[in-house]
Amino acid sequence: MAYFNYFVMNSKKTIVRLDENTKGKDILQVMDNEDSIKEPVTYMFEETYYDPEFLKKSFDYIDIGIAKHPNRLDMRFGKIYMLGFLDDYERFTMEIIKTVEYSAKNNNN
Repeated sequence: MAYFNYFVMNSKKTIVRLDENTKGKDILQVMDNEDSIKEPVTYMFEETYYDPEFLKKSFDYIDIGIAKHPNRLDMRFGKIYMLGFLDDYERFTMEIIKTVEYSAKNNNN
């Protein structure tokens, strides 16, 4: 579990980005110095992405943990949460199904 958390946290990267489109984010408007009444020249905002190499390692480690301790729901739910957070709905759904199937196998213990 610790390796999973370590690699997830290290996979998170944040950059400052300039763009003409706000994309619905919290923004800072960059205006022209000469006339601040004009439309913004561009927008500056923070963007977060996740390094795929570190994410792969995190999921590899959580899979090892789940294999060794299949009754630990915190591991299963941690993996499910992260897959949902990453919008990986196919794997998200498969992990929920695996968890429910395993729960039936161990009589909900």
